[in-house]
Amino acid sequence: MNEHKRKFLELSLVFAVVFAIVWALISYIYSQYSKYYVVLDSSIHIKSYIFAFFLSIIILTSILFFIFRKFLEKMKIIAHINDRSSHAHVVVNSMGIIFVLILVPILYAVDVKIPAHTKFLSIISSASIVIAIVSFLDDLKEIKSFYRLLTQVVVVGVSMYLWRPAHGYLGLDFPMYMDTIITFLGWVLFINIYNFMDGIDGVTGIGTITISLGIILIMTTITFSSGQTPTMSHLRMVFIMLILIATSLSFLIFNWHKSWGFMGDVGSATLGYMLAGFLLYTSSHGHYVDAVIIASYQMGDISFSIIRLLNRKQKPWVAHRDFHFHRALRAGYSQQQVIFIISLCEIILLAIATTHIMYRYSPYIAFALGFTTTVIFLLFFHITFVIKRKQDPSI
Repeated sequence: MNEHKRKFLELSLVFAVVFAIVWALISYIYSQYSKYYVVLDSSIHIKSYIFAFFLSIIILTSILFFIFRKFLEKMKIIAHINDRSSHAHVVVNSMGIIFVLILVPILYAVDVKIPAHTKFLSIISSASIVIAIVSFLDDLKEIKSFYRLLTQVVVVGVSMYLWRPAHGYLGLDFPMYMDTIITFLGWVLFINIYNFMDGIDGVTGIGTITISLGIILIMTTITFSSGQTPTMSHLRMVFIMLILIATSLSFLIFNWHKSWGFMGDVGSATLGYMLAGFLLYTSSHGHYVDAVIIASYQMGDISFSIIRLLNRKQKPWVAHRDFHFHRALRAGYSQQQVIFIISLCEIILLAIATTHIMYRYSPYIAFALGFTTTVIFLLFFHITFVIKRKQDPSI
């Protein structure tokens, strides 16, 4: 099978699965909202209109990615090969700017009718611009890690000062100082986790899709399983996540192996900041366990890898190829196989978070299930690498 046919079939499978899940979610949300808003009963085609809007976003962003890729190619903005790279050919970089250009105006527009003191989305969009500018400059000419980290610290600090949820960021019965410190450190860490995770073709696009689906599932299941009247704030979040999923699908067309373009720090760092904010928004509504579960793979891979690097007295912020997904590649798996295995893990994590909300079993059991699932998949990657290295010590 030639490369183009393989790529088409694999992407078709990804699109088909995501389309099926999105359609099921739209149908579920519509059926539930129609119980509270009678006007929806007469709008029998509204589900089709919503899905058509979703498809139109995919088409629009695909065109934007195509045009912008040509521009980056002309400007010779390319990804430089380093010790963390999984590519050996020249690829344009910084295509993640399209995420910023799409999401920032939408976040402002969606937030326009919310009272000033609760403008969470406007805070996220404004801060994302700062993260994106510094990250894009880093893509063009590497900026020292200290200055990038300083920017993230300041941006997260200001974001937290301007956005203060009534029940705390984590939705836990913690003292304010503890809630603030944990949130601050976690937010900064997640930005860098998401940036580090952008190490193979397709991994950031798939991760963004699954986390966004998870946020939709949590925000809708929270409301409908508890019998609460659905609010417009929840619907706004669903709308944003659908746009994020559509844009990520478009990006996968260009980032599926062998990639035609990379997201760059401007995309991965900015998405890391945004998604951390959205997860905290979910957590502040009392579902911290589910927010952690749907992002467990990303946090688990990086956390265990950093511990291993520190144990070997290596600097984790220096470019390397020792994350678990890198080890799977070195063990002989293709990038597509690794992505499908990670996707399976993330789908199971979504199921755990959703069933936890629906059936309200112990959060300790849910967390244990999510943690165990993540560890099993990471161990699978690790063990296959160890076995392969015994056969070939040079890998």
